[in-house]
Amino acid sequence: MLRPSLTHEQFQTFVLEQLKRHYFSKGEIIPILFNQQELAKVWVTDLSKLRPLIQKQYSHRGRPAKDPLSKDPLCLFRSLLLMHFIGETSIDKWVTKMRAFPLWAIYSGFSPDEVPGAATFYDFQRRLWLNERPYQTYKIRKARRKPKRGTKKGEKAPLQKPGIVQRLVGHFMKHPGDPSKYPYYLLQQILKSCFVLPSAQKGLLGDLENLSVSGDGTSVRTGASRYGKPTCECMKNRVYRCSCPRRFSDPDASWGWDS
Repeated sequence: MLRPSLTHEQFQTFVLEQLKRHYFSKGEIIPILFNQQELAKVWVTDLSKLRPLIQKQYSHRGRPAKDPLSKDPLCLFRSLLLMHFIGETSIDKWVTKMRAFPLWAIYSGFSPDEVPGAATFYDFQRRLWLNERPYQTYKIRKARRKPKRGTKKGEKAPLQKPGIVQRLVGHFMKHPGDPSKYPYYLLQQILKSCFVLPSAQKGLLGDLENLSVSGDGTSVRTGASRYGKPTCECMKNRVYRCSCPRRFSDPDASWGWDS
């Protein structure tokens, strides 16, 4: 069960008080100046609309947390944003950084003495993903072949199935599906309520009556390998190119140029 979250104004007041206590009073201003871009991002990002969106993912019974800030979904989400801003990909390392450098805990909205553990962040991530499994596909499947490249440098790879895009669009137009059943639906709602609509209200998106929106398959870097890990005993029998099922650390990832 969650306690009431801090408003954005209360978060800004909290940051100022903590910076005065842990840095200004000691004359340590360089860390703040060196990370002023990260401070500016969280300072202007109002996450107040996040709580009603994620409230239903928590139980309405039970005992509230002792420290309301340690498990505040707004602080957890803000902390994950900061983690992305500085290029950190490991939650365990991020928790260690917040405990070693109070600045990151303060920017997240946590008291330096009450930084939540990595398990709290993992639990929060599971609440954001509306699916029982972390992936949409199974972890064991056949190995993938290396995609063919274009004949010239900078040229797109040849199409394996010509006309596949037209067939996919036609199928989607007939069967659009229910977006609320998608695992990433909650993330889309957060993006809309906390970032897109506020940007539109401040005029950052220009004239909404003449707004053109286009979408593309943006490539996302992943640490997974397209070869997977063998689940068979073929390697012991000196069979190095088998077609047995393999285990993938990121089965939803795809590989290829402009995939």
